[in-house]
Amino acid sequence: METNMNYRSMLVAIATLLIIGLSPVAISATIGFAANVTKLDGKAFAVAKGGVMRRLSVNDRLYEQERVITSRKTSVDLTFTDGTAITLGASTIVTVDSYAYRKPSPDTPADDT
Repeated sequence: METNMNYRSMLVAIATLLIIGLSPVAISATIGFAANVTKLDGKAFAVAKGGVMRRLSVNDRLYEQERVITSRKTSVDLTFTDGTAITLGASTIVTVDSYAYRKPSPDTPADDT
């Protein structure tokens, strides 16, 4: 019940921000953490929706709506908050459009499929 109330409160806050007209850049700052850079050989960059670019290093965080760009002779491993890991090769561009993961509560039955 408390989780539903927190979820509803968050939705109301986001809707309020949209109604009062915040820019997409300001809204993207509230968007969730999606993955960590766990390995990096070469140069890779993250570009926020507003166009701000930063060079990535191991342990950096990636967020929803960020684009990852790898240079030539580069590979980068990303580990998402749900444990999923991917490797991006050289000269790759990937955008994390949206990402949602809700950690199961201890009383949630395991999925046997």
